[in-house]
Amino acid sequence: MTNAPFEEKIVPADTKEPAAIAARKRLQAALDKLNPAGGILDEGDGTGRHANKKEKKQAKKQGTIDKKAQKQLQTKNKVTPE
Repeated sequence: MTNAPFEEKIVPADTKEPAAIAARKRLQAALDKLNPAGGILDEGDGTGRHANKKEKKQAKKQGTIDKKAQKQLQTKNKVTPE
């Protein structure tokens, strides 16, 4: 792999090189494990913000926020001295 990672050389699909064949099999095995259709969906508004932010705020007001979310809010709102 000369000039890697700055240059990516295309390897033909019908190559006879054993290293390329093994790498292609490893890549295909990793791709087969992925399931983008079964992933976690976030019903956001398209702005890039998380949809569950409203739920966390509402839970905080009601006092039903879980420990992990509470810790995240505390670290987010932490003031750093200048």
